[in-house]
Amino acid sequence: YADRWFISQFNGADKILVAISTSSNPLGTYYTYTFVPSPGNFPDYPKFSIWADGYYCTSNIGGTEKFAVFDRTKMLAGNPTAGMISLTVPPTPNYFFFSPLPADADGTLPPYGTPCPIFCYEDDAWTGATTDQLRIFKLTANWTTPLSSTLILDQTIPTASINAMFNVNYDDVTQPGTSQKIDAIGGVFTYRAQYRRWTGYNSVVLNHAVIVNTITKQTGIRWYELRQNVITGVWSIYQQGTYAPDLHSRFMGSMAMDDNGSIGIAYAISSGTVYPSIRYTGRLASDPLGQFTFAETTAIAGTSSQTTFNRFGDYSQTSLDPDGITFWHTGEYMSSGGKTRIFSWQIPFTSTGITELDNKPGLLVFQNENSLNIKGVRLPNDNQTQVDVFDILGKLISAKVITPIANSLETTIDVSGFAKGTYLVRIGNEKFQKVVKVVIN
Repeated sequence: YADRWFISQFNGADKILVAISTSSNPLGTYYTYTFVPSPGNFPDYPKFSIWADGYYCTSNIGGTEKFAVFDRTKMLAGNPTAGMISLTVPPTPNYFFFSPLPADADGTLPPYGTPCPIFCYEDDAWTGATTDQLRIFKLTANWTTPLSSTLILDQTIPTASINAMFNVNYDDVTQPGTSQKIDAIGGVFTYRAQYRRWTGYNSVVLNHAVIVNTITKQTGIRWYELRQNVITGVWSIYQQGTYAPDLHSRFMGSMAMDDNGSIGIAYAISSGTVYPSIRYTGRLASDPLGQFTFAETTAIAGTSSQTTFNRFGDYSQTSLDPDGITFWHTGEYMSSGGKTRIFSWQIPFTSTGITELDNKPGLLVFQNENSLNIKGVRLPNDNQTQVDVFDILGKLISAKVITPIANSLETTIDVSGFAKGTYLVRIGNEKFQKVVKVVIN
């Protein structure tokens, strides 16, 4: 959104360090900031998200749980007075480890000032819990009067039955040739909670590890697509499922949704016969709900086990490329020690993992004096399509509805009254969208 790079590191007893690049060049200079979400308490396992009004941060701070938001507007400008809002989380059942996920925007940003939803789940077998359910907090940041900011429990949503009673010592997943087991990071959603604005609703995809065999302690991946009604603001589960197609354990999943509503997920896999490796799969938006339908593919096969400790792959992540259809994943596998693999794929994909872009929807936007010319080609259908222009803070500036002809549309928008700057143009309907950035002079 801002053509900047965000780098973070925890430091010392209670500090989080953040660097924001001064340009789009990751090798250039950076503005640097130091934040202390909870003085005297270590912010373990921090998870960040990009939102219009801030960089949101959650972490595992035992006994004094805090959610924090950093002043993105000032940080992007290099303002040394950029502050932080840190709020205490209402009492919440958890299982040894508590690090909820803040919504992380893809596509178009929510309008500035939109409360950021923050997600966690609970098992009815945990102390203090009575239902298998999701909890959704809502953090509303007020940078004019920070003390007026609020954090509330906004919703609880019952889920299908799950088993998230993991080993208290974090020894969960079996490996070949060793008694050492790997931590499946039970009890928390694994990064990230990808948030997308669609025509008529907003979506978030989430996943976490569950136990699918109580005898062997095999783990699988429980996943959800939530949708939010844009009128009422209420979230509901659109689909959910557990991915465990065989007897191997899968964990440390990370998932994202592309411009066509297809979902990709990558994850670690291990068992008594499979070394810790990385695999991925996916589904089309039109596939039966609750199922990953593409054949599982190995991104990199492990060749050894981790024999000295159980932490593994904590910061795995799947991101969506700005092209709207390519997924990027970074994760850990074992090969003479732990190594990081970075790879990409698309859905639908070929055996090479590369899909030709020539037959994908295209969006061309350019300014001609006071007109913004918008052309969409190779659209998936001729359904009514929304053409929207948002400012860089997520506010809707212009909107019109067009019915494509022969999978194409063309229109203009008068921008004579627009301020100079960067805007996001989106075309789409309930089944597809394409977003591009444009600078209006």
